Amino acid sequence: MHTFVLSVNSNSYVIVLNTLNLSVSLKMKRIVIVICFSFLVKSSYAQQDFTVAFYNVENLMDTLDNPHTLDNDFLPQGKYKWNSARYKKKVSSIAKVIAKLGDVDGPELIGLSEIENKNVVKDLTNSKELKSHGYLLVHYDSPDQRGIDVALLYKAKSFQLISSRVYSAAFLTIKSHTRDMLLVKGMVGKDTVFLLVNHWPSRRKGKAESEDKRIAVSIMVREVVDSILQKSAIAKIIVMGDFNDEPFDRSIAIELNTTAESNSKKDELFNPFYNLSRAGEGSVNYSHKWNMFDQIMLSNGFFSDKRGGLVYKQAFVYHPSWLHYQQNSKNGPYRTFMGSDYKGGYSDHFPVYIHFLKN
Repeated sequence: MHTFVLSVNSNSYVIVLNTLNLSVSLKMKRIVIVICFSFLVKSSYAQQDFTVAFYNVENLMDTLDNPHTLDNDFLPQGKYKWNSARYKKKVSSIAKVIAKLGDVDGPELIGLSEIENKNVVKDLTNSKELKSHGYLLVHYDSPDQRGIDVALLYKAKSFQLISSRVYSAAFLTIKSHTRDMLLVKGMVGKDTVFLLVNHWPSRRKGKAESEDKRIAVSIMVREVVDSILQKSAIAKIIVMGDFNDEPFDRSIAIELNTTAESNSKKDELFNPFYNLSRAGEGSVNYSHKWNMFDQIMLSNGFFSDKRGGLVYKQAFVYHPSWLHYQQNSKNGPYRTFMGSDYKGGYSDHFPVYIHFLKN
């Protein structure tokens, strides 16, 4: 009697063939083995890792002057002495992070913020670190005064693009030309997924002084979410971005109507980064304090639609030791600049991601 033990995705299968039973022909035994191996191959593809991420890459700017934006600081003769060598190192550094983020081959979907234009994103996807990953991109120029935008990278083998558009906050009474919100619709297997990529107004002039701007944008984002849910109560919506607010701040907790519980009401957005923030984690470090400004939220459709192909597993802040900057007892993201001093790091934000299993 021969016993074969095969392991697929940590599950062991035992196949026992009675080779002494002469009534079972050699041909039949071969058929049994083929059938068993076919079952195991199908089992190995039954569930696959699927990662959705977001990363504020801290001023991924080219070295060319755009006369329509305030990008003079990022020119060779500008404040940051932004030359080709520094730009190429920046592209390579960000590409390295993305390639290692979440899955062994990088995330299937990743939203980006603080990128200057489509060309810098193309340089990113064509870098040696990412070229083999097969990323395509969605990008629109926004009215931001410094010329920084948001974008989405996706793997064509994992995500079928249907449509995209932007929503501008320029019409809001916030007296600021902030970044547009990017809405992308596509298919993941049989699931229709909506992705909303955000970069909300900063706290540069103070949290309280700028809060009304973020609240105004959050109301606009919530209106877009509601318009999608009106067409399908189980729509699968992913809201991601650098919100420049914490999960418990009004703009997110109240105006976006979020919750820390995955068994949320049908119109609430599940925000797994609330509990991570409460546990002391963060995506940015300011004045020795961690802030969870970068977040990814999910609509109830990911939990109420039992036929769904994406199964939520866990949320993470990605911060391996090599992404940390440590000097004079300071700890935070290893950034490209600290003030106007060039450090040659990655970004002043850690990326965040959600791990799904894809059925």
